[in-house]
Amino acid sequence: MIVPGAVFDWMRLRRPYAQHASAARVTRLAPAPPASVRGERRRRITRETGEDPVSSKSHATLRYTAMRAGVFAGCLVVVAVLAYTGIIPEGIGKSNPLWVVLLALVVSAPLSFVLLRKQRDAMSEQIVGGVGRAKERLAANQSQEDGVA
Repeated sequence: MIVPGAVFDWMRLRRPYAQHASAARVTRLAPAPPASVRGERRRRITRETGEDPVSSKSHATLRYTAMRAGVFAGCLVVVAVLAYTGIIPEGIGKSNPLWVVLLALVVSAPLSFVLLRKQRDAMSEQIVGGVGRAKERLAANQSQEDGVA
């Protein structure tokens, strides 16, 4: 007799990576908390630390670089569509791809300068903090060397 849900329960409990004798041991994991609880936990962490978990400064350089690449990709698509439709010139001879890329670079530079100001400031704070810590370590190492001699 087939019991409804039996196959689903078995598939949920088995470990796909365990193909040997230990696969017979099945442990039941606690279910993940609902999304509302996870969101409350995130808000509580935000209130306690005063930081915004989405815009943490730990990956500011990576975030700025990715957003800058996204602005360039968007400009590249827009310029390519405009060149394809004939609204802007396609270039001279076989220079169409180079013309489109250079024009997208020229358009994306001022856009990213204006649109990504907050991310650029966060990135500069991260870099300044790292340089400050490196200078402190260097000064501490030099003072240790001076004390030995």
